[in-house]
Amino acid sequence: MATARHRLARLNQPVRSVTDSWRTIGLVLAVILAPGGVAIYPRGLLCLGVTPHTVRMTTTAAGRVRTVTGTAVLAALILVAAFGNPAYTDWAKNDTSNDAWGFFLKQLAWPTWSFSSDDSVRTILANDIKAILLIVLTGVFVSLMVAAASSRSARLFFSSWGAYVFAAASAGLLAAFIQVDTSLRGAFNWAAGGGIYGLFVGWALAVVVFASRK
Repeated sequence: MATARHRLARLNQPVRSVTDSWRTIGLVLAVILAPGGVAIYPRGLLCLGVTPHTVRMTTTAAGRVRTVTGTAVLAALILVAAFGNPAYTDWAKNDTSNDAWGFFLKQLAWPTWSFSSDDSVRTILANDIKAILLIVLTGVFVSLMVAAASSRSARLFFSSWGAYVFAAASAGLLAAFIQVDTSLRGAFNWAAGGGIYGLFVGWALAVVVFASRK
């Protein structure tokens, strides 16, 4: 009996780990996006049970990120994971309006990623690589454009924002060539889409970077 319980506990451990990871992401997003630390997702796509253990995990993770580049990469990872996932992407595509707010919600889903879709394998691969490149290139451009020891300033804010615009445009340009029958014009369209995404969403990353400095 004890052996069976031990095996069951071992099987449940990865599930708890994944759940805690998503709760940590949700807690960070709650602090960034909503007053009072309450994250509101359309149709309840993500229900967060924030526990003291999750708070400690988030505080520890944030405390370990000391550099501007590390903070920017973490913020980009959260944006991609939270708004590029299939659930949010489908909701933004099918259930948002065509006004300015709906446009912004659709832009959040630009770095879409998926492990299964009705699209071709190369299109899925291109989208997944685009999301990965966005995170990686964010670190590259932030390290090039923002001084490591930068303090809070308008220059830090707009440099971080600009770095995210360049990262998104570059990610779109490079990933476009993986698609079937791609063309230079099509790659330019992907790059333009990334630039628009970075312009309208990059401020969120810039706010995180700005708030992380003294």
